[in-house]
Amino acid sequence: MVADITNVTMSGQYEYLLSVSTNTSSNLEIMTINYNNIITGLSHKASNWTVDDKGIEFTMDTLQDGGRYDVDVIYFDQDNEYCKDSVHTTLEVPARPDRVPKIKLIIIVLLLLLTGMTTIIILKYGSRILAVILKIRHLFSNADIVLDVPSFPSPAKVFHNVLYEPVVPPRRDLKDSYDFPREKIEHVRVLGQGEFGIVYESKAWRLNGRRGYTMVAVKVLKECIPQNEIAEFRHEIDMQKKIGNHKNVIRMLGCVTLTQPMMIIMELVPTGNLKDYFRKLRDIWSGADNRRFFGETSFDGQYIQPDGGQSASETIQNVTEADKGLETENLDDLIHCDSADSTPLFEKEPEPALDHKELENFAYQIACGMAHLENKGIVHRDLAARNILITHNKTLKVSDFGMSRQGTYITYRLKKIPLRWKALEFLEQFKDDSKTDVWAYGVVLWEIGTLGAFPYEEIHNDNILAYLQAGNRLAKPITCTDAHYQVMMSCWERDPCKRPTFADIRRHFAFTKNHAYVDFSGINPSYVFPPMCDKEGNESDIKDVTG
Repeated sequence: MVADITNVTMSGQYEYLLSVSTNTSSNLEIMTINYNNIITGLSHKASNWTVDDKGIEFTMDTLQDGGRYDVDVIYFDQDNEYCKDSVHTTLEVPARPDRVPKIKLIIIVLLLLLTGMTTIIILKYGSRILAVILKIRHLFSNADIVLDVPSFPSPAKVFHNVLYEPVVPPRRDLKDSYDFPREKIEHVRVLGQGEFGIVYESKAWRLNGRRGYTMVAVKVLKECIPQNEIAEFRHEIDMQKKIGNHKNVIRMLGCVTLTQPMMIIMELVPTGNLKDYFRKLRDIWSGADNRRFFGETSFDGQYIQPDGGQSASETIQNVTEADKGLETENLDDLIHCDSADSTPLFEKEPEPALDHKELENFAYQIACGMAHLENKGIVHRDLAARNILITHNKTLKVSDFGMSRQGTYITYRLKKIPLRWKALEFLEQFKDDSKTDVWAYGVVLWEIGTLGAFPYEEIHNDNILAYLQAGNRLAKPITCTDAHYQVMMSCWERDPCKRPTFADIRRHFAFTKNHAYVDFSGINPSYVFPPMCDKEGNESDIKDVTG
């Protein structure tokens, strides 16, 4: 070796001077200078250097403050037959004094940001975090205890703007009055099932504090279903809570939401739906001497005749102020309601009868239930005879709120919809509101008049929209009077604003209860009612659409 490094000094921001002692007056030719970060192991090359009497001065472009580097200088000795050799040293880059305050400032700012974010999280989500902890404790303790968890103060309450009201989202992680212990539910048998759920007839022990058990219907989600179906199930529970109690609407008695799978506990109506009841009426009609099943008429053959000077909607809405004062509670002769406080263990089947009063009463009861939903701002979106349950004493209850929504609703993704019960504006714009429910109610009236026939039986799904846009509607059933068909037509007005409300329809049927709307007396006994399903055997014709 002809040279040794005796000293390392910093000559500039990225420049270092290596003092070299040589054994001879050798003339050194630098080939390359490598420097390696001892900590990170990264290797770099000096970009430029100079050699003079002071030593070797070179520039290190990539430096880490406070880092340690191994430096290798590879050179040729021009006076010694260009012998290749190298020298090695270690240097430590001092931390720049001007950077120390900046580093401290950055650390302080980061600590302040972390403290602020922690405070915001506690204020916004602290109660939820605490609720999750309590939920875990509840699961391990298996105790049916409802804890009153205090909420952390919300910033919206501290800085209150009188122009805006804070919206507090529902807390899904805490029990409410509807939550029921899963271990107190005992399934008896399967009533039915679909793609994502199963409905059981079950025993609910000590439901609402009652002794013993209550027979209920329990809708249970299946395992491993899509997240959007779980969200839909939660939405159905929320809808049922908003609906409350009405004698013509199926009632939710409880739910299981804190653990999986989720459940909805409903009042049990084991006697079937209106579509099945119509099937029994058809059996009666096809039997011998069917005319003996007709109910007695009390209207002396007098029917309401359509007024050529009024539209269908004007006829049904032409009710005096005195008529509007009629209350449902004063019309008990039209409805015989189940007790809402009990569910019998066994219910006998409702006795079918081809009675015009009974069928008119059915139309009235459905209107009462739908008027209640309308008053709550809830759109059913799947009103049909198959979704109307009938008790042993022939009280009708609107059911199946899986598609229900609050307010106007527009479908934006692939959904299964009951195509033949949907209003024209839905088929065009995928828009649902209470007026589309009124359209569906008109189809239900048509189902009553035809004893459950399949709507538009001769028309293919793809042609229904064009059929309705051309001004066509379902034909008048042979059993219906002109007045009854006029109510249907008012529900099928092209302009939704011209359709009646359910409150209008309810008052209309209450006021005209002594008139006949369905009449079997003039029908040939050999008459065959339209089919109850399409050519493929489908009765509901649920179709996929993209909105």
